[in-house]
Amino acid sequence: MASLADLQQVKAQTGKTPADLKLLAAAKGLVLDSEIVDWLKTEFDLTHGHATAISRVITVGNAPRNNKELVAQYFQGARADWKPAFQELEAKIRQFGPDVAVIVDKTAVHLQRNKQMFGLITIDGPNMNIGIVLPGAPVTEIYQAANNRQPDITHRVQLVAQQQIDDELITWLRQAYDRAS
Repeated sequence: MASLADLQQVKAQTGKTPADLKLLAAAKGLVLDSEIVDWLKTEFDLTHGHATAISRVITVGNAPRNNKELVAQYFQGARADWKPAFQELEAKIRQFGPDVAVIVDKTAVHLQRNKQMFGLITIDGPNMNIGIVLPGAPVTEIYQAANNRQPDITHRVQLVAQQQIDDELITWLRQAYDRAS
C-alpha cells in the first residue's frame, strides 16, 4: 500500500496526483502493473518503489467487483476496438450450453466448461488471439500450432478483423467445448 509520504513525493516529482496518473495510464491503454510501472519509471523518472506504489493505487484502488466490470476494464484503452468482436464471440459461445464460463483477468479471457479451459482470448496490439484446446486436431494455415506459453492450448488463431469470427472458428471452439468436461 502506498504511504502518504510516497504519494506526496510522487506529486512533488511529477506534479500529478494518482488520479491524474490513472487517467494518463488509461489513455495509453496501460492496465497491467508491469506496464504501468515501466511507463512511470520511463516517463516520470520515478524510482521502482514509487512507480510500484502508484501502480498499485491505479490498478487496485478501483478494482472491479464482478466479471462484467472485469470485461469492461479489460476492453478499455488499446483493447477497446475489440470489445464488439468479443461480445459477438461471447454470445455465440454461451449458446454452447449453460456450463460455459467466461472468466476475465488482467491479461486474458478464459473460456471454461465445468472449470476446464477450452479456449483463451488475448489482445496483442491490433490482433485478437484465440487459443484453443483441441488435442489431435490438424494444424492449418489459419489454426496454427500454439506456442508454449499456455501448455493446455494446442492451436492459435490470430484475428485482425471482427469479420474473421466465422462459422469455422465457432466450430473449432464448439469442438473444444465438447471435449472439455
